[in-house]
Amino acid sequence: RAEEVALEDVRLRVICRVDLLHEKLRAAADPARRRSKRLQDLADAQGLIEATPVLLDDLTATERALFEQLPR
Repeated sequence: RAEEVALEDVRLRVICRVDLLHEKLRAAADPARRRSKRLQDLADAQGLIEATPVLLDDLTATERALFEQLPR
């Protein structure tokens, strides 16, 4: 799913926030990724949740467990 965004006179298709959140959490859970990349993915997920708290409602149990590991 993508959202259309107008940038001056160009229309761009951009991944929607909830799908971006799912992808960030999927990437953060991938043990093959470097630790620094996984930490950045978790930080990005945290930023998405802070900006749009309702996104928490769309997390699976596995994603929520990963997200709950973040320090508060």
